Amino acid sequence: MKVEVITLHSIKNYGSVLQTLATKEKFQSLGHDVEFINYVRKDTTEKNMYRAYTRNDNALKATAKHALLYPTMRRWRHVFGGFLDRNVTLTERMYTSEKQLEEHTPVADVYCTGSDQVWNSEWNQGLEEAFYLKFAPDEAKKIAYSASIGRDDFAEWEKPEVSSLLSRYDAISMREESAVEAVRNLGIENVCHVSDPTLQLDRAYWERLAAPPVVNENYVLIYQLNKSKQFDDYALRFAQLHHCKPVRLCVRYDQMRLPGSPVLIPEVEEFVSLIANAKYVITDSFHATAFSLNLNREVVCIYPKKFSSRLANILKATNMEHRHLTDYSQFDIADDPTDFDRVNHYFDQERANGDAFLQEALG
Repeated sequence: MKVEVITLHSIKNYGSVLQTLATKEKFQSLGHDVEFINYVRKDTTEKNMYRAYTRNDNALKATAKHALLYPTMRRWRHVFGGFLDRNVTLTERMYTSEKQLEEHTPVADVYCTGSDQVWNSEWNQGLEEAFYLKFAPDEAKKIAYSASIGRDDFAEWEKPEVSSLLSRYDAISMREESAVEAVRNLGIENVCHVSDPTLQLDRAYWERLAAPPVVNENYVLIYQLNKSKQFDDYALRFAQLHHCKPVRLCVRYDQMRLPGSPVLIPEVEEFVSLIANAKYVITDSFHATAFSLNLNREVVCIYPKKFSSRLANILKATNMEHRHLTDYSQFDIADDPTDFDRVNHYFDQERANGDAFLQEALG
């Protein structure tokens, strides 16, 4: 069958493109022809990102900021755009609105809402009807594969419309257990839990994808999405106490000034390698946490102020809640080795559940 998937593939980060790849792999493994709808939120186009970055600046300051941001944007195009070009098929047409999708709907047997925070109205700066498949023909099969709302519940203002949109789906799976309950509370019963697509592929798959080691000594990988001096200071001290080199994965040029030996916007395969070969990973990222667990790396997880339920869910599911850092004096938090046999057994069960969902939903 031909499956059209809409997801957050165009967001410039490692988790977004890796879950897109994993989704492709799962559908193809079941014998389906999968294409991703090249839907780009208007606020995430390069032009509008530049505009948002300089919105309140005079011409001189805006020009200076543009010059600072340009190298990062160029590198993002190469790293994330290049990875998608090599690994997945996108629709030839790029869409930036629900209306465009309704006027030029790609033809498919099945339409699928993919993973990541597709149903997080705060992250998406509003309710994105395209991610709810509003454009899909009534008679077509519609499913959601490991969708996320990034928090415990939908906002009150959006619940009536979300309920109406989700009632058109034939099958729904959510990335977080808490989100399953949120959907059921809207009166939608055909919903279950399926873990993130990157976790639906095993350690061996990701090790094959990974580049050769980037750092040739014991190191602590620091992958930080949210500014925090406490985070910075903790990571450096942790590395020192554990006799490891502090290596910071920088996703922008300006992050090179932060503490730690910088690795600047590495290739996606190098991102996987940096996690796979780290002695420890300290992060506030969901996907870095997921990859650390899947690749059997010792992880210390620092919850961000927003959208931390994603992290809480995966740590709870893997019985790893003790790796949630709640006190910046906890330097012994990772001293007891993780029982990865137990973690791997959980992921094996989750893969079986994920396969069963797709087989039934697409059958």
